[in-house]
Amino acid sequence: LRVYVLEDGTFDVNGRVTTLPDLGKAVKAAGARSTTSIKVAVPDTASQTEMTRIIGVLRKAGYIRVLFTRPRRAHAS
Repeated sequence: LRVYVLEDGTFDVNGRVTTLPDLGKAVKAAGARSTTSIKVAVPDTASQTEMTRIIGVLRKAGYIRVLFTRPRRAHAS
């Protein structure tokens, strides 16, 4: 399951926008199970503190497989 962190700090879960306190409920509503891998796409500006909060909410909801991704950057040589 892929979750996107939007510019305003909200989250897009399968096309539905939610806030951090409701992220676990939104992931469950999207059909995720406790064994589902959740990929959270965060912007380059996301801090370690923000990612820790996201992990905390998802773990409290029972999700232990959380992976963060950042935008890819092109390298020219």
